[in-house]
Parts: sequence; C-alpha cells; structure tokens
Amino acid sequence: MLAHLARAKSYRDRATKCYSTANETTSASFEKCYRMLADHYILLADLEEDYVRRSAAMQLPGPQLLAQHHRTLRINPVNLKNMLRQI
Repeated sequence: MLAHLARAKSYRDRATKCYSTANETTSASFEKCYRMLADHYILLADLEEDYVRRSAAMQLPGPQLLAQHHRTLRINPVNLKNMLRQI
C-alpha cells in the first residue's frame, strides 16, 4: 500500500512540474501539451489513491485463508475423452 501512495505522490510532483513548465513556456501548443500531461498525472495519482482506499475497505483475506477454501479439481478421464470428441 505504501508503494501505491509513494507512486501517487510522485505523479503529483510530476504534475506540479508540468504545470510550472506550462506557465514558463512561450509556445501555446507546448503549454497545452504540458497542461494535458499534468492532468494525466493527476488522474494517475487519483487512481493509485483510489486503489489504496478500496483495498483497505475490502480487507482482502490473506493467503492462508484462501488456501483453506481451495478445492482441488478432479477430472474424470472418461468425461474428458467424451468432451474432446465433441470438439
């Protein structure tokens, strides 16, 4: 979870840099590109933070709990042979 939050902070830092570069550039087309890039970085940061919020809310079970509910799959060779004939 900390990696996602660190990534979100990195995206926000990049967005801030893009906004400042957009304000400093003299070309209108480059300004538009930098602002669009900054908006995309903000979106990526929001997605990372949203993932952390949703994961914390769900409290996914650990690997031991998942292993307890794992069922082995048994294939009947006769049924498999009949199914393959139909293909």
